[in-house]
Amino acid sequence: MTESNVTPRYDYLEGCYTIEHASGDSELLDFDTCLDSIERYAIELTGRGAGVRLPRFPRGSLAAYDTMQNLRDKLRRICEEQDDLGVADLTQDLIGLEGELVSVEDMHGTTRRFEVGRTEGWIPTHLEITISGIMPAEREYKYITVLWST
Repeated sequence: MTESNVTPRYDYLEGCYTIEHASGDSELLDFDTCLDSIERYAIELTGRGAGVRLPRFPRGSLAAYDTMQNLRDKLRRICEEQDDLGVADLTQDLIGLEGELVSVEDMHGTTRRFEVGRTEGWIPTHLEITISGIMPAEREYKYITVLWST
């Protein structure tokens, strides 16, 4: 999870921000994922009655990263005020399938099976849980078939 007071480095060749935390850990955030997050946070904020006006900024700019962080912080405050969870980071195709065993084909044509999980916290994300580990779910899939239902 990123921190609001962190200034990322960015690498145009790699196409991502590098966020270094005080703990010494670092994480990568793809430029396109940042722009997608801005759009999703703005949509959810608008749906919650907090109109958002987005400036234009170039892909990979620090302004884009700062906007994403500011929208996330605003969404967190509103969710806390409304005693509700944010849904902007959930994978729309997986909502309601938590705990189910599914087979998916991703947007790259790869087929795999996993149990649908979900993180905790104010803005959960979906997880792909397999015998070999846990990873974040993708934003979308070509198809999803429920193999086993709880």
